Amino acid sequence: MQERKGEYGFNDLEVIAKAQNLQIDREMSLGNGLIFVDTWMYVMKIWSEEKFNRCSRYILNQLSLSDSKAYILCTPDFPWEQDELREHPEGVDRMRLFHVYKAHLESQAQPYIIVSGTKKERLNKATQFVNDFIN
Repeated sequence: MQERKGEYGFNDLEVIAKAQNLQIDREMSLGNGLIFVDTWMYVMKIWSEEKFNRCSRYILNQLSLSDSKAYILCTPDFPWEQDELREHPEGVDRMRLFHVYKAHLESQAQPYIIVSGTKKERLNKATQFVNDFIN
């Protein structure tokens, strides 16, 4: 998408999701323990529904097969940083989407944490959550 300056269509999201799965599979095959994924299938599903009012069967199937163990959700309480792949710079949209993500997490059996504050505060909270989770 970067080479297209953020222009994308419905089918592109499935292509992105498949590429993410390949990368995750590669990382998992290394057997180094934990991996952290910034954009997972919930993000793909929610974004697809936000942008196109629908979601591909592939993404939905991947969600049903997911073996993710825990999630870290960041509040949008930091300044917007523009780049070619980001949309919705308005605070009201960012907060609305945060609540959509939160509602999806609340409907799951996996643990999650919401982190907010400075970068250091977020890192400390996330680190403690991961440490508690693996111990």
